[in-house]
Amino acid sequence: MLIISFIACFVIFSVMGCNKPEPAPLPTANFYVENNGCIAPCNLIFYDNSENAVQWKWTFGNGISSVKKNDTVLFSSSGTYETWLYIWNADQVKDSLHKTIQVN
Repeated sequence: MLIISFIACFVIFSVMGCNKPEPAPLPTANFYVENNGCIAPCNLIFYDNSENAVQWKWTFGNGISSVKKNDTVLFSSSGTYETWLYIWNADQVKDSLHKTIQVN
């Protein structure tokens, strides 16, 4: 009886231990900017268009950052700004993308 119990426990543990969760789909960072090329001071609207993201971090190149999925940012001076979007999937795998924006 002890041997049968041991074998049953071993089989249950082996089967349950092998059922690893599927990894989350890999993230692909992407975004677009509305009002690019506006005349300062002006607001630019940043829209996340990424795949498989569950967490976001933006740096807009003007000293402002955000962790929102989409955000509106005031640019008070004309210039060329490099905006970065960092994203993470459910497994904390990271991807990033940067684009140059223009404020006239």
